[in-house]
Amino acid sequence: MTTSSVELLSRAFSAFNRRDEVELLSLCHPDIEWIPMRSSVRGRIYRGHDGVREALADVGTEFEELRNDPRCWIDLGERVVVAGRLVAKERRGGLRIDVPGAWLCELREGKVAYLRAFGDEDAALSVARERE
Repeated sequence: MTTSSVELLSRAFSAFNRRDEVELLSLCHPDIEWIPMRSSVRGRIYRGHDGVREALADVGTEFEELRNDPRCWIDLGERVVVAGRLVAKERRGGLRIDVPGAWLCELREGKVAYLRAFGDEDAALSVARERE
């Protein structure tokens, strides 16, 4: 993992947390596949730049607050596992969430091409190894 990979992913997480669609899209590959944690419940996978736009819209609809707080970067060559916290407050019911989170990221052509969220670092690492 290079410093530029960490910088790119840091910028992407920051853009997501700010809901900065323009910057986030500039950091995402046109063929990105984005699998949020809630996809295990809803089965929703977002693809391409239109999918990124839909994901941001869905977050705004479902959450008053949703922030990914990366704290650790694990280099796996072509893949990076980012571990940290997921902090959120749902719009309906006001449920507050502050749980461990991990994100498996793959970069292609200097952009984020794959991002999948997990409840813990071990699960993300396991899937990262399966994708080799």
